[in-house]
Amino acid sequence: LQREVPPSPLSLASLAAADIGATAAPHEVEVLPRLGGEAACTFAGASFDFAVLGGTFDHLHSGHKVLLTVAAVVAKRGLFVGVSGDPLLEAKSDADRLQPWGVRAQVV
Repeated sequence: LQREVPPSPLSLASLAAADIGATAAPHEVEVLPRLGGEAACTFAGASFDFAVLGGTFDHLHSGHKVLLTVAAVVAKRGLFVGVSGDPLLEAKSDADRLQPWGVRAQVV
């Protein structure tokens, strides 16, 4: 998924200080394309100008994809995704089995 990013670079600190523009009224959005008649999946909830999320994203799976899809749906102007760096994961169980950061960042 690719979303439009604001024209000027923003830091997480400036986003935290800014009005992130939550939409007051929930709205319904089709999340997956229509295959035939009815929408396969819809989302009804608030939207925001920006969404920020982060995680390890090791061996990208359907749960990760749902998380990223919903974040993209609720973010009207920009989606920022952080991928945990290797130093943060050294104490994680099975850390030696984790994909390198570059691989994980590329697939997200």
